Amino acid sequence: MQFHSHAITHTGKVRKVNEDSVLDRPEASLWAVADGMGGHDAGDVASQTVVRRLSEVKPLPDAPSYVDAIEDALMDANRYLRQRASDAGGGRMSGTTVVAAAGFSTHIVYMWAGDSRLYLARDGKCMQLTRDHSYVQALVEQGQITEEEAQIHPQSNIIMRAIGAQDDIFFECDMVRIREGDLVLLCTDGVYRSIEPQELRDIMLTGGDEKTVAALLQKRVLEGDARDNLSALVIRAA
Repeated sequence: MQFHSHAITHTGKVRKVNEDSVLDRPEASLWAVADGMGGHDAGDVASQTVVRRLSEVKPLPDAPSYVDAIEDALMDANRYLRQRASDAGGGRMSGTTVVAAAGFSTHIVYMWAGDSRLYLARDGKCMQLTRDHSYVQALVEQGQITEEEAQIHPQSNIIMRAIGAQDDIFFECDMVRIREGDLVLLCTDGVYRSIEPQELRDIMLTGGDEKTVAALLQKRVLEGDARDNLSALVIRAA
C-alpha cells in the first residue's frame, strides 16, 4: 500500500496567530496535527514543539519500535513544555492536543491526546475513529447530553488531556486496517466544529483525491465564521 497526503493549515478569520501545527511526512509514513492552547508564545510554541520532535523521529522497520519512537517523541515534547512553563513561572500553561498517525503497509496506527480527531472514509461511510478527551465527551458518555448538544455546548473547549498540561501524559492508541481508496483525515476542532457533521462526511465522500478534499474542507470552513484556527491533513491509500 502506498500513502499520498496533503495538509492545509489556516489562521481563520478572527485569530491573529495560528496555534495549529501540521506534520506531513509521507516519505516516513508519519503525519500529525496539533492544536496549541495558551495564546501567542504558548499554544503556537507547544504545537510547534510536538511537530519538531516528530520530525526528528527516524523510520524503523518494525511497527512496534516505530510506534514506541513516536510515543517517546511526544513524551519528550511534554517534558520540554512542562520545564518551559516551570522556568517561566507564574503558572502559565503551554499545551497542545495532538493526533498522530503512522502507516505500515496495510495498517495505520494512530495515537492522540485531546480533541483533535482522526476520521476514516470508506465504502460510502465516514467514521470518527478517535474519542475526544474533553469535558463534553465525558458528559455524552455519561448520558447527560447528546452528540448534537455536545456540538454547541458552552464548555466544549475544556480539554481533559493535552501535551504540556500535566507532568504525566497518557496517549490512547489504536490501529485500523487500510484498503485501497480509503481516505484518512486528521484535523483540529477548528474544522469539525465549523461545519455540520454530515457536511464533513459529504466532503470526505466526494471521491476527490487528498488535495481536493483538503481544499474543500478549508473552503467550506472559511465560508463560515472561521473563528478558530483550522488544520486538516488528508491521507489517501493507493
